[in-house]
Amino acid sequence: MILPLPPHRVGRRLLSLSLVLALGACTNLHNDRTRTKTEGALAGAGAGALLGTAAGAAVGGKNKQKAMLAGAAAGAVVGGLAGAAHGEAVARKKEGYTQTEDALGARLSAAQRQLSDRRTYNLGLKYEIARHEQRLASLRTANHSAGRAVEQFELRSTLGNRIGELDRQARDWQETIDAHKAALKAVSGDPRAAALRTGINDLVAEKSALLRQKGELVSISKRAR
Repeated sequence: MILPLPPHRVGRRLLSLSLVLALGACTNLHNDRTRTKTEGALAGAGAGALLGTAAGAAVGGKNKQKAMLAGAAAGAVVGGLAGAAHGEAVARKKEGYTQTEDALGARLSAAQRQLSDRRTYNLGLKYEIARHEQRLASLRTANHSAGRAVEQFELRSTLGNRIGELDRQARDWQETIDAHKAALKAVSGDPRAAALRTGINDLVAEKSALLRQKGELVSISKRAR
């Protein structure tokens, strides 16, 4: 004859079984979201089974063993559903963190590339300004002639086109800076936010350098008359 188990022993066996099932199931799951959801469901089922066992023992009367098992089964179902829902919520939150980290990493890389490109651009512009200064100096030392006036006009036309291009560049650079600033607000609590803030400040400095050099080109154009 099989003797009925005390409530606490039934509960312990159910909990042990839940843990074994959880470990076995989760070992073979490679998808993090599925694993998290499964872990939640199994943990909820185990806890629900314990509560159901206790409830069955309290109201079971003469058929206490049967009531305990029925309560355990019902508790496992309810607990499993609740645990699965909680696991799903946790999995989504984890995925959100991962996506945020991936997006921040990509933005940091983009900011570094943009900074390198802008520094190169400004360096090339510096040498270009030096060439225009030399050309203007050469024109000023030349004898007054129709040829000199034509060359000055050509220089002003070249500079006018270049200045317009720099205006467009400055607007594009500012749009990039604004996009990084908006992203910074969304990840202010991330430790890497400081690196993005530094990158933004460096980009702002390069835009300021661009505008200063644009001013130098404007000065050359005014003097080429």
